[in-house]
Amino acid sequence: MFEPYEWKSRVFAEPVKRSLIEELYYKVRCYYNAQTELYDRTLTDEREPWDNTSAFVHNVYVRKLSNEYAIYLYRFCKRVLIQELHTSFNYNTWASINDNRYKAQYWIDEYERLKSNGELDFIEKYNK
Repeated sequence: MFEPYEWKSRVFAEPVKRSLIEELYYKVRCYYNAQTELYDRTLTDEREPWDNTSAFVHNVYVRKLSNEYAIYLYRFCKRVLIQELHTSFNYNTWASINDNRYKAQYWIDEYERLKSNGELDFIEKYNK
């Protein structure tokens, strides 16, 4: 038999650790996904038929506003990542962070958690 402290190290796998770059991309992507979803919710009260937490934008004018905000926020997030990492923007890393397994509410909850921990404070200096 294992000692009480030994069995945990033999049974449980170690959590996957992200690099600092992936961690920063994740935080900024979380900010982007949450902000776009919250903005879409201000534009409409309708929800997706398969996901009642996600805003459903079907009006052409409202969709245009949503897309314009998403483009603006994408450019802002790109600038934040370039400034923070002092490297060029990596679209593949950006795209791989957006995991479609999660519903819109997940990103909002994760954003609130990160914001309450102060982990998104570095983004505020670029908002000015």
